[in-house]
Amino acid sequence: MKFPAILLSLFLLTGISYHNESPDSTKAEFKPFEGTIVYDIEYIEVPEEVQGMESMLPQTTSMSISGDMVRVEQEVMGGTQVVIVDNLKKESHILMNMMGQKIDIFLTKEEIEAAEAEAGTNEMEVKELSGKKTILGYKCKQALLIDPETGDSQEVYYTKKLEIAHKDFKSLRGFPLEYYTTQESMKIKMTASEIKSKKLDPSLFKVPPGYQQMSMDELNQLVGGN
Repeated sequence: MKFPAILLSLFLLTGISYHNESPDSTKAEFKPFEGTIVYDIEYIEVPEEVQGMESMLPQTTSMSISGDMVRVEQEVMGGTQVVIVDNLKKESHILMNMMGQKIDIFLTKEEIEAAEAEAGTNEMEVKELSGKKTILGYKCKQALLIDPETGDSQEVYYTKKLEIAHKDFKSLRGFPLEYYTTQESMKIKMTASEIKSKKLDPSLFKVPPGYQQMSMDELNQLVGGN
């Protein structure tokens, strides 16, 4: 696998999954969450070509959410990577500021839908477990999500106190604050380390000047991919 493809997969895991809508449609009133959620990332398993390079991968993910807009920011390889997602238009920009270059990879609605289709849309079975823990003051319940087709399972701790739906956990009546996820031979543990509800500057969700638009193929060529 090309290294940029691994990073793209990581962004698809963390960047296009959050929609500012209530996970419980029975609620009469719904106050959308606006603010920032930070997750610490622990790499449980990585592909062979990335082994020994874990320190160069993102160690935290910061997600800023406002309405239909999401911004994901990570530090990696001595630079920064930002994903800006418009969930209404279903478009995304991946901004890479590293190796002395500023690169903007624009993902169209069609490309995002293709990536989602490849990832699969199986409805997960939810098995409630007895475990409980408090994460950042939020009381969380433990659950096991089971893929009915493959039998694969995924452990998660979730809260019902955050009004955000997570598309990768749509079977879950709550928002995950700690979970394991796997994609492209990479197993990752995500644990929320900071939650701040606040008004966000709209400029956070705009592409700043100075970025060169580039395709994924062009990026792979730039970093020596084949």
